[in-house]
Amino acid sequence: MEAVELWRASSLSNQGAFLSELAMSLNNLANRQSEVGQREAALETAAEAVKHYRKLTEGNPAAFLPDLAGSLNNLAGTQSYVGQREAALETAAESVKHYRKLTEENREAFLPDLAMSLSNLANVRDDVGQREAALETAAEALKIRRELTEGNRTLFLPDLAASLTNLATMQSEVGQREMALETAAEAVKHYRELMGGGNQEAFLPNLAASLSNLAASQIENGQREAALKTAWEAVKIRRKLTEGNRAAFLPNLAMSLGVLSKAHSALNEHQQAQNCLIEAITLFLPMVETHPRHHARLFLLLEEAYLAACQATDTSPDQSLLARIAAIKESLQ
Repeated sequence: MEAVELWRASSLSNQGAFLSELAMSLNNLANRQSEVGQREAALETAAEAVKHYRKLTEGNPAAFLPDLAGSLNNLAGTQSYVGQREAALETAAESVKHYRKLTEENREAFLPDLAMSLSNLANVRDDVGQREAALETAAEALKIRRELTEGNRTLFLPDLAASLTNLATMQSEVGQREMALETAAEAVKHYRELMGGGNQEAFLPNLAASLSNLAASQIENGQREAALKTAWEAVKIRRKLTEGNRAAFLPNLAMSLGVLSKAHSALNEHQQAQNCLIEAITLFLPMVETHPRHHARLFLLLEEAYLAACQATDTSPDQSLLARIAAIKESLQ
């Protein structure tokens, strides 16, 4: 924040000399705000960075178009997180457009950035229900990242694994269950390799995400015992991560508990499934009550699963939980 204010003051006195420094510091600040869960602040900061890079690009596109494309990619991610999905779609598409142009001019320099922006666009398309378009975009990102990984495995394997995780989810959504299982298993394999490389802290959240995806695919393909084992591993990792950074990882833990509940249900272990959902909802409630629109979709899925679990166990839902859920639903109207 101090760097932003320093460059802001400098740009007021000499915009031509210091506007680029201000825009860069804003981009960095937006990323840090997102990392610590300050999504609304990150949205405002990222939007200001884009505004400045647009002005700079108008004056010198050769110098600043890469920065504009990158800042748009950051803004799209933040817009998507706070529920501005249509705006995120437009922003992400613009980022891809710019990176395609840059890649045509200098493939080696900008191909990794094109893959990154395509991956982001795929996620946003998936969020707004454009399933087939999302799948096609994610597949393009994966193709590029396979090519990049062949050239430099150490540098690009993390990106390849991330693309595989995304693609597996989208394949599952359009009914490509066996393909999703294969893709998800490959992602887990790569993340385990990365974890063995001595940087466990960096890749542990990604391994957890890939394990949750794999567990969901295993359930869909009838691999019930394997799914339970995989889902438990994901929950164990995300419990640990949540202890270290609750704001960042609690939604992920809630999601993994939801997958674990499905694995129990698939084995007719309905009481265990219900317990997982009670834990997920209880942990997640305070965060959802504070930011209901940010977390509504996941939370409502957990509520639906909880009510189904109560029916399966022939037990009444917790009325205190239902009252708080009802208040959240009312705030969303």
